[in-house]
Amino acid sequence: MPTWMNKENVTLVIAVLAFILSTISWVNTLVSNRKKLRISISSYKMIASDASLFYLSIENLSRLPISISRIFLVDGESKYECSCVPQKVLEHTTRSGNVVTEHAVFRNLAVPISLTSLGGIHGYVYFPVSSANSLVPPAELTFLLHTNRGRPIELKSLLNQQAFEAELS
Repeated sequence: MPTWMNKENVTLVIAVLAFILSTISWVNTLVSNRKKLRISISSYKMIASDASLFYLSIENLSRLPISISRIFLVDGESKYECSCVPQKVLEHTTRSGNVVTEHAVFRNLAVPISLTSLGGIHGYVYFPVSSANSLVPPAELTFLLHTNRGRPIELKSLLNQQAFEAELS
């Protein structure tokens, strides 16, 4: 047996390996649990020149649940909060002659939005805006999402850009 392989040196090697492995595990947990959202804008519509309607897909890419408590739309100097209460935003009726064959009512998402670990949701988000400051595509938009996990997330996008994501620790 080599002279360097005594009890003290073996204990030291085991302690150093345990420290390295626990540090790797801690960093892995920190990276997989950080706040990370992906938002896709599927469609955009102005409603009667006093509201903006976005069809959004929101994905939680984190391993911890997250709750979105407020969503703001920032357009230059103007800041608009989304409607928190579900209300009718779109209505679609299909007719065959005088007979209604299909009728669908679409409502905006209720805020707060709770997303499970690695979960997602999609739906309409309704922003009442003043007609003087209505958005004209392709304006640069900033969404400000307030969550239960730290500082608000600021996401910037052009209306013609389909998806963007934010990673914050």
